[in-house]
Amino acid sequence: MAAATSSHAGPDAIRALVSAGAYVDAPSHGMYEGGHTALSLAVQFGDPDKVAALLEAGASPHYCREGYDVLLDAVLGRDIFSDSRLLSLLSLLVERGARLDGNVTRYQESPLRMLSRCGRFDAVDLLLKAGADGHQLQWTALMHAIALGALNDMTDALTSAEELEARDF
Repeated sequence: MAAATSSHAGPDAIRALVSAGAYVDAPSHGMYEGGHTALSLAVQFGDPDKVAALLEAGASPHYCREGYDVLLDAVLGRDIFSDSRLLSLLSLLVERGARLDGNVTRYQESPLRMLSRCGRFDAVDLLLKAGADGHQLQWTALMHAIALGALNDMTDALTSAEELEARDF
């Protein structure tokens, strides 16, 4: 778990620990990261190479910890505004079977909602194209056109009978 979040340990350190017998799905009993696995910590750290090493070692991308799953962990708790590795991380998780079924926490957080709130529409687009439930965003056609469409999509949405003052989630 320490290697998963260390800036000094790379994916080779993860592989060495696994080959020495480290159990990748063991939950932490630490005060602040209780219940987290090495994968959940690596995902929060945001390093796709470490995440790939853990997934290759058999770590499960299907965990759910009080409503928080692998995609939520990838977008919460760190600076994703300028994270150049975010799309690679999300793509990897989607390829490896991360749930896209619209998991929402008791605080109404979901990967799509958090990415939209942060203005990471490139990542929203990636998840929507992968099959995430776009209804939880509560976007109108105009909002969708502004965030992900082209100018002609915005023009078409502006001429529809849709309410222009509508708010998303």
